[in-house]
Amino acid sequence: MRVLRRDGTVCELSEDQILYITTFQKVITVHTRDGEYIFPTTFEHVQRVIESLGFAKLDRSFLVQLEKISRYDAERRVVHFDDAPGISAPVSEPNVAKVVDFLKDKKSETP
Repeated sequence: MRVLRRDGTVCELSEDQILYITTFQKVITVHTRDGEYIFPTTFEHVQRVIESLGFAKLDRSFLVQLEKISRYDAERRVVHFDDAPGISAPVSEPNVAKVVDFLKDKKSETP
């Protein structure tokens, strides 16, 4: 995926590096363990493309890579990520069951 660094230079990210994608004031930001990048397109376009790669819309402006989720904090209603301690993403009420079911299935697949 071709994205922009904050200084405007272009770089390539693999989908595996992405934890989640957000939109704020029509700016799409790709969040990785190591930093943030700008994705010059619309949130709707990103959502159509990236959902087939294992991402899910967990909040109005958050697309999260489900395989990267390590746990769900029900009190704060956020997900935490396997390889990014201290980074979390919100989960809206209608999407709580999606996260809980995903983590239950992920846990049952682990030997």
